[in-house]
Amino acid sequence: MNRKPNIVLITTDTQRCDTLRCMGSEFALSPNLDRLAREGVLFTQAHTASPVCSPARTSLLTGMHTHIHGCIENGIDRGPGLPVFPDFLKEQGYFNIMVGKTHFGPVPESFDVVYTAVEKGADAQDSYAVYLEQFGIARTDPVIPEEHFLDGFLVNTAIEEIGKAAAAEDRPFFAYCSLVSPHDPIDPPGAWASLYDEVELPPLNYSAGEEETYPEPMRRLIGPLDDRERAHLGPGQARYFDSHCGVARYGEQDIEKLRRRYYGLAAYCDHQIGRLLDYIDRAGLRENTLVIFSSDHGQEYFDHGFNNKHNYHDASWRVPLILRQPGTLPENERRDYAV
Repeated sequence: MNRKPNIVLITTDTQRCDTLRCMGSEFALSPNLDRLAREGVLFTQAHTASPVCSPARTSLLTGMHTHIHGCIENGIDRGPGLPVFPDFLKEQGYFNIMVGKTHFGPVPESFDVVYTAVEKGADAQDSYAVYLEQFGIARTDPVIPEEHFLDGFLVNTAIEEIGKAAAAEDRPFFAYCSLVSPHDPIDPPGAWASLYDEVELPPLNYSAGEEETYPEPMRRLIGPLDDRERAHLGPGQARYFDSHCGVARYGEQDIEKLRRRYYGLAAYCDHQIGRLLDYIDRAGLRENTLVIFSSDHGQEYFDHGFNNKHNYHDASWRVPLILRQPGTLPENERRDYAV
C-alpha cells in the first residue's frame, strides 16, 4: 500500500447477535452483513464494555473500562482530559469524519467533519432536523417517509463525506458512521415494518420463576410482584422491566409485534450498511479501507423477564464484530474471542 489504510467504523445501537444469520441465527434476514462476514473476519464472542449506551460508547472512544473513564451510566460524562482514539489518528495524518449518534459526551475536536443525530422522534436541532426542514418534515412527526428516515440520511451523509475525503487524495480518512437504529422507538419504515410478519421466531428465552434466582440488584430492576399487583394483570399479560417506562405490562401479542418490528428494523439497518459497503467497493476504496462493524450493546426484548439492557445476559452483553480489509485480513474466517 502506498499510504496508511482508510478506516470506516460502522456501528448500530442496541443490535442483538441474533439479528445476523452469520452469527448463527436461523431466522435473521441480514444479507449485507453476512456478505461482510464472508469477506472478512467474524468474532463470535465479542462483548461490550458495558450493556448501556453511553458507557459502552465512551469505552470505545477512550479504550478504557467504565470505572476508569468515569461514565458508568447514561447522563454521566467521561472524565476530563482523557485521550481518545480520534486524537491519535489525527496525529497520524488522518482526516476524521463523525456521522450519527455520539452519546459519548463532548465530541473530540480531532473530528474534522461532524454531523450529529440523537434518538428518533426527539425534539432536537441536530443535523437530521436541519435536513428534514427542507422537506417540511418535523423531527417529532410520528411517521417519517422511508426516503427520509434517519439511518438512510446518515448513510447518505457518510457516503458524501467519504467521497469528498477520498477525492482529496492528500491523506487517509477515518469515517465513523454511527446508526441510531435498531434502538427504540421500534419504527421500521415502509415495508420493513412487515418484513418478519410471516417469519417464525424462536420462543422467548425465559423459564418461569427464574427471576427469583437473580442477584438482588437485578431483582430490584424487575421489582416485586405482590398479590395486589398480580390482580391487575390481564389475561395473557406478563410484567417486564422496561428501560423507558419502568415496570410495564405486555400481552403476548404486544410482545410478538414488538419483536417482529425490532428484527425488521435491524434488517433495515443491514440494507443501509449494504449501501455504504457497495459505495466503498464502487469507489475503488475496497482494498485500502479497513471496515469495522459492531454495536454498542444488545437488549433482552423480554428474554429472562426484561425489556431492557442493564444486565449481562448474552442478548444484552454480546455484540457482533466483523472486520474486513481484502488482501490484509483473511476472508471468511470465524474467530471466537476478540482479544
